[in-house]
Amino acid sequence: MPRYTRGMKTTISLSDLEFDLNEKAARRHNLKRSNFYAEAARHYRTYLDTVPEQGTELSAETRRINEVLKEVGQPDTSWVRTNANAVFETVEW
Repeated sequence: MPRYTRGMKTTISLSDLEFDLNEKAARRHNLKRSNFYAEAARHYRTYLDTVPEQGTELSAETRRINEVLKEVGQPDTSWVRTNANAVFETVEW
């Protein structure tokens, strides 16, 4: 198992187009290439922390929404079913 130490170099494979786009973005933001990729990795880790891991239950956002709904209650959506049923009855299947 490899052990990465501070300052370790890592290689990734990118298409020429992706490399060129990343180079332009790094220059546009006055970042060195290594800083650009390190920042991209930090942002991606943050993103991954907000989505559920494969095989797990809910993301942090979904859990928070569920908590809020418990506090304020579920909205009454019975009208949706009633109106949907009325529309379905008029449609020829």
